[in-house]
Amino acid sequence: KVQVHINSNELKQAEKELNEYFIRIKNLDDKTGLDEMYFLYGLINYNKGFLKTAIENYIKADEFIVNSKKDKPSMRIAITNNIAQVYKEVGNYSKTIQYVESAYEQSVKVKDTFNIMNITLHKGVIETEFKNYKKALPYLTKSYDYFDKINFQIYKGSSALYLGMVYYELKNYQKSMNNLSVAEKIYREIKDDNSLAQTLSYQSLNLLEMNQLQNAKTAIDESKRRMSTNTSSPIYLEI
Repeated sequence: KVQVHINSNELKQAEKELNEYFIRIKNLDDKTGLDEMYFLYGLINYNKGFLKTAIENYIKADEFIVNSKKDKPSMRIAITNNIAQVYKEVGNYSKTIQYVESAYEQSVKVKDTFNIMNITLHKGVIETEFKNYKKALPYLTKSYDYFDKINFQIYKGSSALYLGMVYYELKNYQKSMNNLSVAEKIYREIKDDNSLAQTLSYQSLNLLEMNQLQNAKTAIDESKRRMSTNTSSPIYLEI
């Protein structure tokens, strides 16, 4: 239930319910589930922008798993990957790579193909956001091919969007548009306005380079409309 509140950005309610559960467990002197609780606290604090606290929460969650001697590879992979995400947000490239590589190695160790490819996508996103476009390309191509093959639309869309960004930065505008068209179709189908707005904004940049001014204006106008009810979004502020 707490995860549902977090996904819906109802952070106050999520934190309230988590605090109540934490008090109940503390009174019982029961450490069962504390790893998951600290993981959820990490998600909440990340979404609130308390990044240092989020990292502390994730590390605490991992410590509880290690100390309990329970085998929870999927949880540990998620924790490590999320720490990489936080370090990416603060612009610490070396720490980001350290943790994402650790998450990748953990996934390989347990032969978790889905997580291996999810983290491969994350590697591509990281390299893109740190402007290492040529490094990003093979990761994103690999993740796109995998998620296309298993028909997992959300991650296929993310792979296509970031491929579109990378090809734009590498000045291959047609390849960029081809990938952005795939992302656009997916985001319209799943009604993800934030990602659709970002896709349209990159389409407009390509169209400007291709001297298709009217089409560029159409794309950017729709991008702004999609984000008009969420003006605090970083995507909106970039447009």
